[in-house]
Amino acid sequence: MAAFTRSEKNYEREVQLLQVVIAHGPGWQRAYAAVVNTYRPYLFQRCVRHLRNAADAEDVLQEVFLNAYRFANRYQGRASLKTWLTTIANNQCNTFLRRRQRQTSVQHLLAEIDIDEAACAASAAQAEEQRLIVAKAMIKVSPTAREVLSLRYWLELPLEEIAQTLGIGLCATKMRLYRAHQQCYAAVESECYPA
Repeated sequence: MAAFTRSEKNYEREVQLLQVVIAHGPGWQRAYAAVVNTYRPYLFQRCVRHLRNAADAEDVLQEVFLNAYRFANRYQGRASLKTWLTTIANNQCNTFLRRRQRQTSVQHLLAEIDIDEAACAASAAQAEEQRLIVAKAMIKVSPTAREVLSLRYWLELPLEEIAQTLGIGLCATKMRLYRAHQQCYAAVESECYPA
């Protein structure tokens, strides 16, 4: 019988560790800890390079290992465990960046309609007045504009999902969102500075 190569031994060990974790057999916590301890330094560095922030990378890394535990039964062994975990890490980093981009988009919209941070930190009465202005502006925009703005900023859907929900192409979605912004700005302006 031919001797196993080092990569074959590693592969068999990785598969055995995951099988113990999946089965929750004796020592499954040790097996899971071995996976975490083996790949944590590599994945942490990868996340830091992707996110350019150690604290964010630490948060994302927790999600990576949580998902690896949660979906360990989906590991099919077509790639090494390191590759599988790297894929999970890349997906988690991209999800984190999309969430941050959506938050930035919402903040940008608020800035564009003249609701700055000082106004947001103002008293509850001022904050309520601002919500009323936005609500009145949303009533004034067309139903199409209201729909795309709601999907983007209240449901926080990415553009691809908005396009799918509306049954239109991505370019059409971007144009519809641009036009909705224009309508919203005009409506806010008419609320704040009536003629």
